[in-house]
Amino acid sequence: MKNLFILIFFILFLTNSVNAQFIHLDSNEKSDDGVSIVFEDGSIKNGFVTNNRAKNKALRALAFTTNSNALNTPELDVDFILFKESKESEKYQEIDVKRVSQVIFKNPENGFLAYDRTTMYDINAKTLEVDYSNPKQMFFQANDLPGFKRYRIFVGTAQRGSILMYTPYYYLKHPSKNEVIYVNPWSMVIHNRIVNYFKYVGSNCSAFIAYLDKVADKKSDEYKALKQTKKDLKREAKEKSKLKREEYKENKKAKISNEYEKMTLEEFENLRKIGSANPYEFLYNYYYQKYLDCGCEPL
Repeated sequence: MKNLFILIFFILFLTNSVNAQFIHLDSNEKSDDGVSIVFEDGSIKNGFVTNNRAKNKALRALAFTTNSNALNTPELDVDFILFKESKESEKYQEIDVKRVSQVIFKNPENGFLAYDRTTMYDINAKTLEVDYSNPKQMFFQANDLPGFKRYRIFVGTAQRGSILMYTPYYYLKHPSKNEVIYVNPWSMVIHNRIVNYFKYVGSNCSAFIAYLDKVADKKSDEYKALKQTKKDLKREAKEKSKLKREEYKENKKAKISNEYEKMTLEEFENLRKIGSANPYEFLYNYYYQKYLDCGCEPL
C-alpha cells in the first residue's frame, strides 16, 4: 500500500510537471519558428531555441500508464535556454534564464507567441508562508486575462492517446514583484484557502485585506453575498445548458448541423479547457471586482 501511494505521488508530480518551459513544444523539440529573446537589461537576441531534454525518465515511464504524454512533456523548472543564432548552426548555447525577461516566438501564419519568465514559489495556503528557499525559474505564455495578473495552463490527463480530462493550473503574480505562487487546484475548494490566495495577490491594498477578513467568516454578509452570487450563476448556467440541449435535439431532428459538428478538434478541445476553468475564473473575477470596489489601484 505504501508503494502504491508513492507511485500515485510521482504520477501527480509528473502530471503537474507539464506546466513549463515552452509548452507548445515537446521535450527536446526544436522550434522551426524564429525567436526574439528579450533580456532583463532591455537588449534583444534573435535566433532559434529547443526545449531542454526530459529529466526523471524512469518516473515518467511509470506515469505513462495513466498519462500517455508523460514522456514528451517539457520540464517544469529550467535553469537555462538552449539557443542558437542561426538555423543552420548545430550547436546551441546555454543562456541563464535569470537574464531573460521574455521569449517571443515569431510565426508568419499564427503571429506571435510570447512567454514571460518569472520566478515561482510554493506557498502554504493555510499559513500564507511562502517558501523562498526553493525558487523555480519558469516560462508562462503571456495572456490578457482580466483582473488579477495570473498565468493559466491546462493539463490534460491522457490515456491511449485521448484526453480524459483537463485540469487548469493557476499561478498568481505578486502585485509588485516579478514572482508568482503556485495555486493548488485542490485548495481552491476550501473557502479559507481561497481567501488566503487573494490576500497574497491583493497584499498591496489594506482595504481589500480588511474585506477578505470579513468574507472569511461564513456568518458574515460578505460571505452570504458571495454564496448567493455563485448560486445565481449556477442556476443561469443550468438554464443555458437546458436550452442548448433542446436546441441540439431540434437541430438533429430537423437535420440541421449543430455547432459542435462544425468545430475542429482544436476548437472543441479549447471549449473543454474553458469549461474546466469556469469555476476558478468566477472567483478571480468576483474578488477582483471587490478589490476595485475597495478603492484599490487597478492592477
